[in-house]
Amino acid sequence: MYTAFLNNQVPAIWANAAYPSLKSLASWIKDLLLRCDFMAVMMIFIKLLMNYLFLFSFGLHMVYQNLIGYQVYFFLKVFLQVFYKFMLVNMIYQLMN
Repeated sequence: MYTAFLNNQVPAIWANAAYPSLKSLASWIKDLLLRCDFMAVMMIFIKLLMNYLFLFSFGLHMVYQNLIGYQVYFFLKVFLQVFYKFMLVNMIYQLMN
């Protein structure tokens, strides 16, 4: 590891556990920090988006319940849970590729 630092290369231990890259150590660390910042911002964005969608869907549920006269909350809840999981998995998959 010491030799890799002296040669401005990513240590083999880190390279095995991280994303593949041909960058020098300084550029690799800079890119790693940018990726971590991006992930933090995306997690905040996803949380805010999910809160907004939940409140919006709850409002739609109340309007629909008043129109048709019976409970549809269970079906809406299941649909939203599947939708959120799909969104989260899709975003993580896109970030990894």
